[in-house]
Amino acid sequence: MSATRRGIIGGALAAPLLACLTPTASGASADPELGRISEAWVGLRWSKHTQDELERLGVTVEPVAPAAGSQNSGGGRVRFPVRSATGDPSVGDPGRARGTAILEGGLVLRTPAGEFRLSDLVSSLEGETVSGEATVNGLAAALQSVFTFTVGEGRLDAAPVPPGRPMRIQIVGVPMRLTEASLEIFETTFGPSGLTVKTVLGHLTAGGVYTPPEP
Repeated sequence: MSATRRGIIGGALAAPLLACLTPTASGASADPELGRISEAWVGLRWSKHTQDELERLGVTVEPVAPAAGSQNSGGGRVRFPVRSATGDPSVGDPGRARGTAILEGGLVLRTPAGEFRLSDLVSSLEGETVSGEATVNGLAAALQSVFTFTVGEGRLDAAPVPPGRPMRIQIVGVPMRLTEASLEIFETTFGPSGLTVKTVLGHLTAGGVYTPPEP
C-alpha cells in the first residue's frame, strides 16, 4: 500500500474521532507560579473490566517507544517518560494540583476497521480534570476534558524538604474515569460500550522532582 493510500485511509479512520475534537491551541504563556518537574513519568494501569470492554469492541492498545507497556486478559498498563513539565503539586491540598506535561512516545489503538496512532501527547491537569492534545493519524486535535482523577482517593508521597528546595513527589493509585466528552468520543469511534462516567477505568501513578519557581 502506498504512503498516500495509507494517509487517506488513516484520515478516514480518524474522522469519527476528530469530529468530536477541537483544533489544538498553541502559544500559551508560561505561568510564573508553576515550578519545573524533572525526572518525571506517568503510568496508567487499566482494570480487567476495562480490558473486557476493549476486547469486546475489538480494540487493542500498544505503546509507541519510548513509552512501554502491555495488556492481557487481566488488564493493561502503559508508562510514559515525560519530556518536560511544569506544575504545582499542591502538597497541602492535592485536589488543587495543576500542571502541563509533554509525554514521550505514543499509543496505537487497533480496531477491526483499522488503527488510530496517537503521538505528540500533551496533558494538562486542572481541578482534577485532565485535558489533552495529540496528533491522531497525522492530524492535530485537542479535547477539553479527557479523564477525571480524584486525587484524594490516591496516595501522595512527598519527602519533606526546606522551603524552596527541590522535592521528590509521587502520586499512587489515583482512580481514572472518563468525562462526558471523552465517553462520547469513545462510543462514537468504537461503538456503544458498558462504560459510564462513574466507571473506574484504572489507576494513575506518576512521579518526578518538583522544583518550585524562583521567589
